[in-house]
Amino acid sequence: MSQLSEHQPGSERHLDEYRAEHRPDWQDMVDGDIPLNPLQRIWFDATPLDRRDPQEVQDWWKRPYIQTFTLAQHLNMLREKNANDAYLDDRVRDCKAAWHMAWPEGTRYEVRALDGADATGSTCWGITATLADAIRLVRAGPRGLNPKERPYF
Repeated sequence: MSQLSEHQPGSERHLDEYRAEHRPDWQDMVDGDIPLNPLQRIWFDATPLDRRDPQEVQDWWKRPYIQTFTLAQHLNMLREKNANDAYLDDRVRDCKAAWHMAWPEGTRYEVRALDGADATGSTCWGITATLADAIRLVRAGPRGLNPKERPYF
C-alpha cells in the first residue's frame, strides 16, 4: 500500500504507511464486528482525508471502533508530561480518585470513527465507563445517546 502521511518534527521526514495489519479484518473484534483497540498508523489522527491511502478511507470511513484507556496508561502519560512538577504526587493521587469515580471498572472506552467531522483524523463519538455502553454507542451512532450519557474525563 502507498505511503500516506508526512510529518516533519524538526528536519526529519517521517513516512507513515497504511499496511495490511491496519485493515479492519486484522483487528480484534467485539460484538461480532466492532474493532477493539485497532492497530492504526502512527499518524492516523494527523492525516487529512485527501492525503490518506484510498484503501484506508474505504476500510475505515464511518466504521466506528472502540479504543480503551486504562488508569495505568493515563498515569504514565501524566508522569511523562509532568516529570519535573513538584506537585506530581498530589496530581497522581487526585487523578486516581477522579478516574475511579468516572470509570469504576478502571478502563475508559472511547468510541471513534473516521467520519469527516475532524479534518485530520477520527472523531470521538463518546466516552463510556463500560464496554457494553461503548457497544451501545457504536450501534446508536454519534448522536444516538443523550449527552448526559456520555461522560468525558
